[in-house]
Amino acid sequence: RLKFMVWFGLLCYAAGMLIRPLHGISKLGGTDAWILVSAGECALLLALFYWLMDIRGWKAWAGILVPVGINPLFAYFLPDFSNKILNIVSRTGLHPWGWFWPFQTGWAAVANGVVMALFMCFLTGLATRRGLRLKL
Repeated sequence: RLKFMVWFGLLCYAAGMLIRPLHGISKLGGTDAWILVSAGECALLLALFYWLMDIRGWKAWAGILVPVGINPLFAYFLPDFSNKILNIVSRTGLHPWGWFWPFQTGWAAVANGVVMALFMCFLTGLATRRGLRLKL
């Protein structure tokens, strides 16, 4: 399984990068290169998590994700809701997150994404502990 996931991920990623010059990589455009690159990245991440958690047995580190697993719909909608609140606040002239937004390229952007994802996990956990859950 692990070998298949790794090879599948690498091949999808490589195929996406090879056809990238045709239409570029665009999530909004739904280009074929974006689909293949995303599928490759997801397969490689799945292989990594499978190896870490199922083969090596390292599960304790993922405890931060438990609230998101319990309340996934809340975690899905929270960033969009947060952006709407920040847009309203920024129209008043206050910029509560202004110090964080310059980091939008390179490794700084990756760090920005990780910090924001952890913050959303924290907020989802807080809401879940308070009994706020979204269900279909």
